Amino acid sequence: MSTARIKLSLGVGITLLFCLWGNAQVSVSYYSSSLSKAGIAYDFNERVWGELRLYGNTVIEDLTPELVFCYNTASKKTHQTYVGLGVNVNHFTGIVSPVGVQFSPAEKWNRFSLHIELQPTFDFGNRRTILQSAWGFRANPDEIGAQNAGVGFRYDLNYFLTTSLSLGFSNSLRYDILLSDRASLTTDNTGPKSKTLLVDYHFYADYHFKAFANSELVLRLGRSYLNTGSQITATENNAVRDFSFDYWSWNLGLGYRKQRTHLMLGVFNSSTTSYPQTESLVVPYLSFTYHLKNLWE
Repeated sequence: MSTARIKLSLGVGITLLFCLWGNAQVSVSYYSSSLSKAGIAYDFNERVWGELRLYGNTVIEDLTPELVFCYNTASKKTHQTYVGLGVNVNHFTGIVSPVGVQFSPAEKWNRFSLHIELQPTFDFGNRRTILQSAWGFRANPDEIGAQNAGVGFRYDLNYFLTTSLSLGFSNSLRYDILLSDRASLTTDNTGPKSKTLLVDYHFYADYHFKAFANSELVLRLGRSYLNTGSQITATENNAVRDFSFDYWSWNLGLGYRKQRTHLMLGVFNSSTTSYPQTESLVVPYLSFTYHLKNLWE
């Protein structure tokens, strides 16, 4: 392992979480075209949703993440129309503006929909405008996970000891589900819900190694403290008690980094939660980070 000057870097990004318990706020999608892509979306409410997409049909060094936020202009039982605005980075670097329609082929398939989308892409890096058209599908799996599924906005601080090894701290904020009545929580019923601000803390070590000429792979091992701010007061066995759904977990991940962009796929794994349904949780996550600058080196 080679030695390098110690440096401190700052990044900002988003993280999508999804697990096995609760509401279906997260969906997965696929867009078929010459620039096909896959995505994971999160519904903030009935009208507003965001999606992190990843382009395919390219060599791995040109993998291009895309983040869009969309608004449902019309929402019916059988179909939805939407418009959006977003950005992408790498093979394309610019602004996108998707316009599309989603429709369910049958009422009994309400968790599965087809979509058609047109998307102008203003590629500043290559000084061109591209009109993308795609068709595909979206699936809303059952029991995706209420309190442990959602989108978090965060900042990262990474302290590089060498060119290959860094120590990091990340703080993420999620305005998400609060399970508000623990006494009614069972394996079949997650109880009444409301929204609150949940704060997550992450401590980790990253090992960076060159896999390609202009990019690298990243292995992550760390500990995370999740769901702080989930404290409630509830009645259980005729007694008023304070409960909390925060818990410590292991953080394991594999990432891809090119220049300032960083994509990470990983899991939070814990066997010490306070949920009546289970003490063990495995929460997969997908995160996108843009490194702003080196604070010191």
